[in-house]
Amino acid sequence: MQHHLKEVHVNRAKCERTQSGLLNRRCVTRATVATLAAVTLFVLIALPGAAQQGCFTPYAFPPLKGDGTHYTDKPAFLPFLPYIHAVGEAGIMTGCSATAFCPEDPVTREDMAVWLEQASPVNGWPRSIVFGDVPQSYCMECWVGDLVDDWITAGCGNDNYCPFNLVTRAQMAVFLLKAKWNEDESTPNHLGEFKVYDPGEVTDPDAQFADIVGSPFAPWIKRLAYCGITAGCGDNNFCPESPVSRGQMAVFLEKTFLENIEWCKTGG
Repeated sequence: MQHHLKEVHVNRAKCERTQSGLLNRRCVTRATVATLAAVTLFVLIALPGAAQQGCFTPYAFPPLKGDGTHYTDKPAFLPFLPYIHAVGEAGIMTGCSATAFCPEDPVTREDMAVWLEQASPVNGWPRSIVFGDVPQSYCMECWVGDLVDDWITAGCGNDNYCPFNLVTRAQMAVFLLKAKWNEDESTPNHLGEFKVYDPGEVTDPDAQFADIVGSPFAPWIKRLAYCGITAGCGDNNFCPESPVSRGQMAVFLEKTFLENIEWCKTGG
């Protein structure tokens, strides 16, 4: 039975796993939000192990329309409104319930997997990586699997993905740019290479932050800043260890995937 049925508004459809295919994760869009809601209800009732942490269901709620008056927490996300509207209309990110967006809530690694895969133009191939903490029966497994197939993540260590861990701003810089610019340069028979994006060196003074000096994430953060995806968190800092909020995530997704930033892929 398929547990990951969804309605999307972009020319991108991922995350369907066949019962017989070990790593066949490429997805076919063929369901409505109503169908997803019914399937999600079944998953939560029939698969209690998959319901841990509430089992996030990103397409059970409608995307933001118009001025977002159906969200009761609109004042809280007003600064993010244009970005929330854009990613909602694109079918990338929706509310945390039918009536709220929860802009200040932190983003978990399983949340991130869905949104990145929904937005990413990358198409990888199956990799023999299976996480002990994301079993095939878990409702988010195929999104995490697609993130692996696209060489965007290799997990958090010890053969785990840590789906409920919060995503830091430094980690998000890496995830965003890999999801944007990883490239499959192989033949149809997978003879060749999958090119993982290298952010290179950015020397632009406007892309430097005082709190990332010496950090292994610095090249990714500088590239993110050079591309105009982030301006930091204030006082010439990036706050790399701070968790990403849902409101911030809407901004990151819109700027990375819905704006033309090809000019900043290299150089700087």
